[in-house]
Amino acid sequence: MTIVGEILATGDELVHGAMLDTNSKLLAAELEQVGVAVQRFTVTGDAPGPMRAAIAEACQRADIVVATGGLGPTLDDRMRDVVAEIQGGPLWFDEASWQQVQDWLRQRRRPVPESNRRQAEFPPGATPIPNPVGTAPGFAVRIGRARFYALPGPPGEVQAMLAASVLP
Repeated sequence: MTIVGEILATGDELVHGAMLDTNSKLLAAELEQVGVAVQRFTVTGDAPGPMRAAIAEACQRADIVVATGGLGPTLDDRMRDVVAEIQGGPLWFDEASWQQVQDWLRQRRRPVPESNRRQAEFPPGATPIPNPVGTAPGFAVRIGRARFYALPGPPGEVQAMLAASVLP
């Protein structure tokens, strides 16, 4: 049986050409190495409507969907909110993830803004994915037929989290 995969890259900076989506290439190559047949890439901006549609459609077609972007601390980082809406419930706060965010910032002698608390909020049913090289934890959750993985946008973080938590 073929495991069907899709990749979703989010961010206005990708849609408007300010940045190039390099994550999808890496994700496709790594997923194919473990037997996932990647059949589609989708790029969407930060607006909730198009993001919600892209997630819902991908999760109807694929067994595995890996999304990047939208997990930062700012209000335009909407991945967690959109998935919570799809899941039909409020975000929940994970103290362990918040501690990891604070530890990462403090180890680098950076301030710990209150806005970073958003990075420790997760949609209903989600399992947090630790980020060993950045502040934004990801998450995994079942949506429709798919196992949905949300990872942050920076390529180094995608690569580290993919190797440590998603591929295994």
